[in-house]
Amino acid sequence: GIEHDTNRQILIGKKIDILIPSVNIGVEFDGIKWHTEFFGKKNRNYHLGKTVLCNEKGYGLIHIFEDEYVNKKYIVLHKLKHILGKDFDLPKIAGRKIEVKEIYSNDAKEFLDKFHIQGFYKSTVYIGGFYQDKLVAVMALKNGNVTNNGWELTRFATDYHYIYQGAASKMFTYFVRKRSE
Repeated sequence: GIEHDTNRQILIGKKIDILIPSVNIGVEFDGIKWHTEFFGKKNRNYHLGKTVLCNEKGYGLIHIFEDEYVNKKYIVLHKLKHILGKDFDLPKIAGRKIEVKEIYSNDAKEFLDKFHIQGFYKSTVYIGGFYQDKLVAVMALKNGNVTNNGWELTRFATDYHYIYQGAASKMFTYFVRKRSE
C-alpha cells in the first residue's frame, strides 16, 4: 500500500532500488556478492557515499543486506514498517509502565538474538525493561578500553510485537543514575 519506484535521477545515474517519495526514503537491497570490493568492485566507502548523497538531496537511505534479510527477515520488515509509519496496528506501551533493572548476559543474549538484527554483543552491562514481568527491551553498554575511557551503547532492542514509547530513555536514565551512585 505504499507508492514506490526505482530512481536514477536523484543520485545522477546511481540507482536507488526502491524510492518512496511520500516519506523521502530510499531502500537499497545490497546483495552479499555484488556489493563487495572484490566481486562488485565497490570501494569501502561506496554505501556510505551513496547514503550521504541521498541525505544531501533530502532523502534518507536504508541499506538492507542480503544476509540480514535472509536470516532476520521479520526484523527487517518490522523496522521498515516502523520507519514508514505503517506499524499503527501495534499496541503502544508507555515507558512509565516499564520496570527497569540490570539483567544477566544469558538473558540479554537470548533476547538480542531474537530481536536485534545483529544479535548479541558481549558487553559490560545489560539493562532489561520489563512490562508485566516480561522482558520486552534490552540495552547493552560496554565500558571503555585503553583508547576510549567512556561507555558505548552496543545494542538496544525491543520486542517487535509492541511499540514502546520512552523505553530507551527510561533505561538509559536508569543506567546513568546507577553509574553515578
